Amino acid sequence: SGIDALPAAESKSFVPHASRLLHELRKLDVMTTANALEHGQPMPVLTISAIRRTYTALLSRISQSPNATLGHRLAAARHHAGLSASEVAHACEVTLDVVVGVEAGLPVPEAAARALQNLVNQLSWATAEARQL
Repeated sequence: SGIDALPAAESKSFVPHASRLLHELRKLDVMTTANALEHGQPMPVLTISAIRRTYTALLSRISQSPNATLGHRLAAARHHAGLSASEVAHACEVTLDVVVGVEAGLPVPEAAARALQNLVNQLSWATAEARQL
């Protein structure tokens, strides 16, 4: 599979290749859900669940890479914490557009980047603490 063929996480090419796979997984999720809704079919929950678990696992792998962006680290921390982009925006006192933008790889103002990085650090610490329980 594409995930098995990814270069090592330390490689400069890992994040761009893995990011493309994340994009494809998001598209697959949307298309699978939309197709079921459009045709009035029961939701293929096992397929959607597998897609989302794969997405989350790959996002987590990317966030551990030394070449991960703030957007990757934020998205992974947010997913692991079960927070919406709106909740993160509110917690960091930034707009939803800033959160969505940084997760999409767009540049953000320095103050917003600091606030988001601080939240990533807090969520990472809380997640690590919870794992020890």
